[in-house]
Amino acid sequence: MDGVQNKMLVIPKYPYNHPQHPHAKPTLEEKELLEKCTKASRAARITPKALRDSALTAEVLGGQKCEEALPSIIDNPCLQCLIKGLNQTRYTKGLNWDSKSSGT
Repeated sequence: MDGVQNKMLVIPKYPYNHPQHPHAKPTLEEKELLEKCTKASRAARITPKALRDSALTAEVLGGQKCEEALPSIIDNPCLQCLIKGLNQTRYTKGLNWDSKSSGT
C-alpha cells in the first residue's frame, strides 16, 4: 500500500444519549388539564417532578401517566415554563413575603 490511506466515516444511529422529546406546542386542553393538576396539588410552589409523582395528579388524569395524558408536556423545561406561568397568574405579587432587600 504505497501512499494509500483508508478513511472511514462513522454516522451514529442514535447520536444522543438522552431521549429527544417531540417539540409540539401544548394544546389548550392540555394546558387546562395541567392547571387542574396544579390546583389539585394545593401547593404554593410545585416542581415538575412533584407534579408528575403526585397521587392527586393521577386522580385528575383518570389514572393515566402524565406522559400519556399530556404528550406535548413531557419535556421538563416546557413543563417548568408552564408551571411558572400558572404560578404568576395565581400569585401575581409572589407570596407577599417581605424580603431583606425590600428595606424592611
